[in-house]
Amino acid sequence: MCDALPAPRGARRVLVVDDVEMNRRLLATLLRLDGHEAMVAASGPEALTSLECARCDLVLMDLHMPGMDGIATL
Repeated sequence: MCDALPAPRGARRVLVVDDVEMNRRLLATLLRLDGHEAMVAASGPEALTSLECARCDLVLMDLHMPGMDGIATL
């Protein structure tokens, strides 16, 4: 489902992609505290689906994920 609204003015929309939940939560929290919108994905395929639905200004991606790793996703 693609229902992402534009990020607030001055904020950036960042997609955090990591198979480790704690890493996703930590980065998303830090980004939100800095005023940015954080989206999260747990895998390469999930990241690609997210990018079909919403434009992101930045993607922070783990390169060593099981299945489709960060390099394959890029």
